[in-house]
Amino acid sequence: MKSSIRRSAVLILSLACLLLLGSCKKKKETKTKFPVDNHPVMSFEPWKSETELFDEAFSEKRISYKDIDGDAICHGTAGTWFSYTHGNELMLVCLQDDGSIVRKDVVTMDQPGRVIEISEDNGTLYAAIMIDRFEDVLAIKDGKIESVTHLPTDLEAGIYCEDPKVIDQTIYTLCDGQIQAIDLQGEVKKQREIEEIVEMTVNQESIFCLSYFDENGEFGQFKITQMDRETWKEKKTVIIDGTEELDYDIVLFAGNTETELYLYSTDGVFRCDMETGELKMVLNTVDYDVDIMLIEVTDSQLLYETSFRKIGEREEFQGLVRSRIDLSGSSKKVIRAGVLWAESDYYPLIAAYNRSHTDSFCEIVDYREQIIGQLIGSSGSSGDAATVTAADVKRACLSILTNQDGIDLVILPNYYAQAFAKSQLLLDLRSDLDGVGNMVPGILDASLSDGKQYFVTPFYGVKVNSYAGNVYQAEDTHFENALSNPEAKRLIQEKKVFEETVGKIQEELRKTGGVSEDTLTMFFRLYDFEKNGYYQEDLLIDEIRSGRVLCMDSSIWSFEQFMSLYSYFDGEYAYTGSWGYDTPAAMAETYLGISAKTKNKDAAVEVLKFLLSYDVQYTYAGTDWLGFPMNQDALSGYFSYETENLTEEEKDYIYSEFAHYSDYDEDRAEEEIDRIMNEHYSGNSGSGQEPMDAPVPKGIRKAETKADLEEIRDVLFAMISETKEYYLLDETIQMILEEETAAYFQGNRSEQDCISTIKNRLDLYYSEQMS
Repeated sequence: MKSSIRRSAVLILSLACLLLLGSCKKKKETKTKFPVDNHPVMSFEPWKSETELFDEAFSEKRISYKDIDGDAICHGTAGTWFSYTHGNELMLVCLQDDGSIVRKDVVTMDQPGRVIEISEDNGTLYAAIMIDRFEDVLAIKDGKIESVTHLPTDLEAGIYCEDPKVIDQTIYTLCDGQIQAIDLQGEVKKQREIEEIVEMTVNQESIFCLSYFDENGEFGQFKITQMDRETWKEKKTVIIDGTEELDYDIVLFAGNTETELYLYSTDGVFRCDMETGELKMVLNTVDYDVDIMLIEVTDSQLLYETSFRKIGEREEFQGLVRSRIDLSGSSKKVIRAGVLWAESDYYPLIAAYNRSHTDSFCEIVDYREQIIGQLIGSSGSSGDAATVTAADVKRACLSILTNQDGIDLVILPNYYAQAFAKSQLLLDLRSDLDGVGNMVPGILDASLSDGKQYFVTPFYGVKVNSYAGNVYQAEDTHFENALSNPEAKRLIQEKKVFEETVGKIQEELRKTGGVSEDTLTMFFRLYDFEKNGYYQEDLLIDEIRSGRVLCMDSSIWSFEQFMSLYSYFDGEYAYTGSWGYDTPAAMAETYLGISAKTKNKDAAVEVLKFLLSYDVQYTYAGTDWLGFPMNQDALSGYFSYETENLTEEEKDYIYSEFAHYSDYDEDRAEEEIDRIMNEHYSGNSGSGQEPMDAPVPKGIRKAETKADLEEIRDVLFAMISETKEYYLLDETIQMILEEETAAYFQGNRSEQDCISTIKNRLDLYYSEQMS
């Protein structure tokens, strides 16, 4: 009995010693990763526009917001403080949560400067100002400067103090790789060098440092070190694991408790719990399409400055937005939009959906890397990507959709749209989209396949050939005319003979089931015509005036772009379909469908309906090269807006921005565009182009009146109303042309032999497609 008690006592003492030893050990480093796949529930509340806030507070100053030199933000005891500098003036305004101004001050500085940081300490505001080559911290109380602290900076030597913040009358800053504590007399009281440090922030209890960390040779690792603010002893270290997602800068913001730290990266804002090392996403900036500038963290919300398009209006909101901090996890229904071998032109539209919906979230997942891995893996043991063909890519895209669960919306490239329509991997959308809006009928019908609608595009461009009327007569013989015209110096604006020929071949295959030798002979004549240097360095307008331009191949994506093109043809002109198309053809880089395997069909349809709604279509029409809206009411509204609202300065900008140049030498064309832009405009200061005295490019027929704009609008309307098919190029046909003509262009093969081989391959390809 006694021996068992003794053994128990020894065991207890041993355990106690082990626990004691464990408590003496330095805390281990904690490793963590950014949870970039999270979509937290958040409120997106536009609060105050930049100009509204500034004008409300300082309208008497007669200064425009765009003229300020710098701005900063901090959360104080009275509310949220905003600071602006303009010349010698420092302007301060404090807002309560309801947006009302509770205080505003204007302080005159000794020298002109730019505010870079503002903080509050015991009722005093401290504004860090960059003046000439130095930085000062101004202590401001009751609207007056009480003291000025000169920081140890030398901008000429590249030494400056980053984001200085005042706590207990001590200035904490990162200067020349060292954390420094500086008193209000400018004396450095304490400093410490941290290897590879890139960011520092501080709160009442702790100093947080962010530094590069590459212990395991991994790319992109960072280390966060927490130190006691009084003793500067290390308390905790968190390693953010190296991933490709970390190939960007990270900004730190101290939280509201001893162990809370907020990080801002290009993916979003995250909260780091320094006790556990856990990272949680607070705000998803990427998928909400917001670019944070100013930022302030409180215990319940983020306040930040950003810009985004206001749905239903053709203007942007630029200003302050508040978002609720909610770490409970997302309760939103997630709709997955899978990108298959295509650029996602719909990203800003889907981001608008996410900002305006609280019950569901649409995330874009790019499968291109997975497709590339599949292609290289199937190209042989050597992994030679050069052996991959267009047919391989098509099969890989279809394979992803066949084998990948969880894809709801499908974002697919234009050249595989027809293959997807035939694959039975997409749902028929025709009945689901009935009643969505007044869609442009010809273009909507063009997407039908056997009476079913497997894909749709919210926005489109128009593929068109433009001709001067005195040169062009016969709609289907412009290439023959060009080849027989000895004066012709230029055929088409863009070098796309292969694409033009693919269109013609597709038409013949569709109508006759084969390709004629005459079409292929014309292709060789066109290519010879192009490669023999019929691209002059003159401005295109001079070539048009001299009659040397027979036709221009153009893709029209906006009213402004067509307005510029229209201005080059004085007198008679014509706009017709490209070779192989009876009329101008609609085109888009990517199309949208819904996976037949989706488990969220209703939610995916709602996303499509949102993208096709009048408000969204009107908002984004012609912007960022998205193109013309599919919603016919939005199309009319967009054209009316452009006709009513274009100023003379905007028209001048359009004629210069969309000026057409010969493209034989892209570098020279860029130089010419830069030269003309520099002559015409003094720069873009945020409120539009500022005109100078030089005229727009010589010889163009500029729209001077509203009637001129309406005429351009009517011609564009007529052109769009003629479109009844999509410009959907088949990459396999283009690949066959390129493969079989390579030897001919090198002089190793006869034209006739090449034509025969191409014809046989194309006929075989068509028969395989039909089977």
